[in-house]
Amino acid sequence: MSKHEAFRYKLRQGFIGIQNIGCRAYFRNIQIQSYPDKLQWTPLFDAGLDGLDSEGVTDWDIQHDTLTGKNKNGFAFTKQTFKAPYELQVWVKTTVNGNGGVLFNYGNRSVEVQCFNAPDSTNPTGSLYGIAPAQSVESRDEEWFLLQIFNDGPKAMVRMNGETVCQTNALKPPYEGSIAFQQHTPGGIIHYCGARIRSVAP
Repeated sequence: MSKHEAFRYKLRQGFIGIQNIGCRAYFRNIQIQSYPDKLQWTPLFDAGLDGLDSEGVTDWDIQHDTLTGKNKNGFAFTKQTFKAPYELQVWVKTTVNGNGGVLFNYGNRSVEVQCFNAPDSTNPTGSLYGIAPAQSVESRDEEWFLLQIFNDGPKAMVRMNGETVCQTNALKPPYEGSIAFQQHTPGGIIHYCGARIRSVAP
């Protein structure tokens, strides 16, 4: 599947569906067996706030693998640094007019993937802020959306809810740093859930 373009970036999870089109059908003894994940992921929130540093005045909290930022502007970022190439996955939910972002290469030449669900914005959700705007907005406030961020040195790609929305090949080195999460809207709330990262073959 990893070699097929239509499936290469799809999550290896989902629902099992059973279809019946206007005829009598019987289904029985349906079973499913799980196999170990072949991909080696590193979760980013397992250590709670002990695994993160922060800048600014945001109120940060982690509960049930979900990082929540409230009130004023600030960043929470991993104490561990990561070097390209890698894939980063995180689920995000914003409040109405919420504004935040996921940043990679943080602490060096930070690159922000915007989380701002305003289609008429110069940099809507999924944009590489100030570098390349998202071509479509596949997310809405008060609903979880999935960000997949591929950092491959000078190249980067952003997928949102399974669709590629932004790409660039013009990033500058160094291609290494922390992963950061931003809360930007005064009085706002933003949630980041299940953040994880894995190295990928160059």
